[in-house]
Amino acid sequence: MPRLTFKTKQAKTSGQILRTETFKKSLRIQNQDYQTLVEKHLKCKHLFEDDAFPADLTSIGSENLLQNLPPCVTWKRPHELVKNPQFFADNVSRFNLHQGLTQNCWMLAALSSLTLNKDILTKVVPQKQSFQKNYTGIFHFKFWRFGEWIDVVVDDRLPVDQNGKLIFVSCAKKNLFWGALLEKAYAKLCGSYEDTQIGEVSEALVDFTGGVNITITLSEASADLWNIMLRAANSGSLMGCQTHSGPEMIMENGLVAGHAYAVTGIRKVRVWL
Repeated sequence: MPRLTFKTKQAKTSGQILRTETFKKSLRIQNQDYQTLVEKHLKCKHLFEDDAFPADLTSIGSENLLQNLPPCVTWKRPHELVKNPQFFADNVSRFNLHQGLTQNCWMLAALSSLTLNKDILTKVVPQKQSFQKNYTGIFHFKFWRFGEWIDVVVDDRLPVDQNGKLIFVSCAKKNLFWGALLEKAYAKLCGSYEDTQIGEVSEALVDFTGGVNITITLSEASADLWNIMLRAANSGSLMGCQTHSGPEMIMENGLVAGHAYAVTGIRKVRVWL
């Protein structure tokens, strides 16, 4: 594993403490205000369709990702896929989400770390969103970009194959859709699903937290690495790592080459030779 990344909740700079929760009201993309749109579509009794990120191939991409798509792609709302769709569950864990066709394991590794800190998770995934109460087909998420929290609105139309299976991120619980909708919002922030294919865990950790990032190349790490990681874990920092880039294959140590992981804990293990 050549790189280890962790994000700290706060950092001391010139005697001051910078915190992630002390910034002004979130900015909006395309001037789309979530609450205004909800009220508008409740009044007209029409489900929201996001013209800023349309349900067509332009939102998926323009190059290699399109070549990997199944022959028939349609966009469906969760109510069309399962009987009782749910947005979020209190017991979400790092094992809930499954990667789709997009090569965005770096984003999912950061998102897995996020599930270990409920305060930050609920900042990115605003609660009280539902497929039942005041449902208008619209959801929103918050990401940190260039020193500001950005509120990203999306409709809930998701790309599926001919069998009604989600093409991109899905949840182990088939009726849970927060992960798929968050991925769609992040794709909208980046430009398209294809634009989320290549990245670093560190990039996503910053986008999901607004925190201070430190990246360590393990071949150049100091002898104090263990203590650094231990202090990071004890302070509640979110951590991730990535293996050397290259064709995805299982290496002798059991890790997958060219893959990203969440670091969920630090332990010393006694090995008997």
